[in-house]
Amino acid sequence: MDRTLWIAVFAALLITSIPSAAGILFPPPGGSWTGILTRNTADVNGYLSMIEEARQGHLRMRNLFTAEPHPHFQVRPLWMLLGLTGRFFPSLSNVHLLEIGRVLTSFCLLLLIAAFAMRLFVSQRERLIAFLLMTFGSGLGWAHFVKDPPDLRIVETSTFLTLVSPPLYSLSLSLVLSILLLVERIWNGERKLFYGLLSGLCGLWLGFDRPFSLAPLGFVIAVFLFTAIVFQGETDFRKWFGVAPLVVGSLAAVAYQFVSLRNIPVYEEWNRQHVLPTPEWPRLISSLGFLLPFGIVGGRYFFAKNRILATLSLSFIIASLFFSHLPLGFQERFLEGLPVLTALFAAFGLLRLLNVFSRPVIQTLIATIVLVTLTFSHFTPLRNDLAAIARQSPPQYMPDQLLSPMRSLKDLAAPTEAILSTEASGNFLIAYAGRPVVIAQRIQTARHYEKSKLVVAFFSTPATHLLSRQLFGKTGANWLFWGPDEARLSRGRFDPVQADYLEMKYDNGLVRLFKLRYK
Repeated sequence: MDRTLWIAVFAALLITSIPSAAGILFPPPGGSWTGILTRNTADVNGYLSMIEEARQGHLRMRNLFTAEPHPHFQVRPLWMLLGLTGRFFPSLSNVHLLEIGRVLTSFCLLLLIAAFAMRLFVSQRERLIAFLLMTFGSGLGWAHFVKDPPDLRIVETSTFLTLVSPPLYSLSLSLVLSILLLVERIWNGERKLFYGLLSGLCGLWLGFDRPFSLAPLGFVIAVFLFTAIVFQGETDFRKWFGVAPLVVGSLAAVAYQFVSLRNIPVYEEWNRQHVLPTPEWPRLISSLGFLLPFGIVGGRYFFAKNRILATLSLSFIIASLFFSHLPLGFQERFLEGLPVLTALFAAFGLLRLLNVFSRPVIQTLIATIVLVTLTFSHFTPLRNDLAAIARQSPPQYMPDQLLSPMRSLKDLAAPTEAILSTEASGNFLIAYAGRPVVIAQRIQTARHYEKSKLVVAFFSTPATHLLSRQLFGKTGANWLFWGPDEARLSRGRFDPVQADYLEMKYDNGLVRLFKLRYK
């Protein structure tokens, strides 16, 4: 890779690290950075909880957002690796490990985007333009032609947001791009066995950490093989065997997920509540903006340059749009990969437009205008993140006096003992205590609606009343977390000190921890 692309990769990594760097470097007195930006409060705590579980020695994770007993069933290689790193380096906090993961996976994604540019373009100028368009190219959200533009908020509709966000998104997109590149190289006869096994590992990893993209990828491979046989008469079955490890690895991960869904009710309930509909067509088109006309113009030239990669990329775009409009709860997830591959087609269209002009100055001017127009949407989320960090308030920063008792629960509570709190506290307890909670994020807490009513009823009942003990028993909790949010919800109606079935185990003036005296 030439020096210009290396500079572009590190510059992009630096720019996308601005929010997290600001969060880490400028904490308020007595406060800690939580790794949370403006789009991902509960998700970040979920990632931190899995890092914590791996740090405590579990290679598979539970769903700590809910109190129902269930086995460790989640195989999440990324969080497992980060947690094991924390075991070797105890001084690193889970938030720091999360940021290390983001930097590493973002770096890998940027290198893969550069690899696409190197594979498809010859001159240094063309490669740089393609890299910048694939990395920073976005839609017209900045113009606010539609309400709540997706490319300003939804990670799956913007590669830039993928790079800014927690590492799960940059990891899964890296795996998708890796698989497409590997399949293209296998089909060109390059080290079929090695690249085949590598693609199989990528498919397996993707299926465990974020399986949504396996659906469009399966469609892509099926369409690609079908067209190779029917329309091109491809009879070299060694290429088929090169793709076989990818199919086997993906199917193995899908089979594990299916068995887990069938045998673990908590997992099934979690997926049933996972409702993220696809943005309507006007909003979706706005999120791609000028990438669409440039992509349409560039399609012909992409196919002329590299028919295999063009077929794979176009098939993925079609599959992404198709699966994202099926009647499934998590439609939005299937849009991942759509922006970067649309931008790849758009790069050919933009370069074709530039070649119409002979003067380099005009070419540079037009390229600059297009790139600025397609990157301006990133200003809004970047500004929102920095404004939230500048406020130095929850959830971006949490008081150490609040987080300290959460961390103490790692020593006080057994791994299977659940904690009762409000939903807001529960979202942080899983991350800093590594223990299950009665209620937290709506998607992952089983029977969330029923439990929310139960929690409100408990905190509204006097502690001396017999009903209080009965309600606590229904929650399945062993511990009560009593902090500012719980006191606000209670509004003086419940006083844990008066509960004869609870024993206080911790008190720092702001938070008290109580344990159930008997079951």
